[in-house]
Amino acid sequence: MNRMIALSLAEDFDTSVASEPRQDDTPSAVRTAEARLIHALLEQAAEDLAVHRDARDPIGARLYRDAWRWVVSADRFHPFSFVNVCELLQYSPEAVRRRLLRRHGAPASAGDARWPILRRA
Repeated sequence: MNRMIALSLAEDFDTSVASEPRQDDTPSAVRTAEARLIHALLEQAAEDLAVHRDARDPIGARLYRDAWRWVVSADRFHPFSFVNVCELLQYSPEAVRRRLLRRHGAPASAGDARWPILRRA
């Protein structure tokens, strides 16, 4: 990951998006390792949104599309959905989503027939 993206990620996930801390009995070493792994999901999504925003190649466009769909999803069923990941890390999903999409929102070609925009039912 290049340095500019890493700096951007630090801004995306600062303490201002944290929700209230939770009390649990999980050992801090385990919680830290798990949190780092789960946090890596957010970092990867942010990187894919930043790097592949205007990608013309099919792989880059797919990476961007998948990250964008993951971020805008309101899914709570899957354990590693965006909302669940944010809540596990005690981040506000709405605040993280706003920051990511404001910085790396849909590209100009988002209306392209090859990339349908998701609509809420």
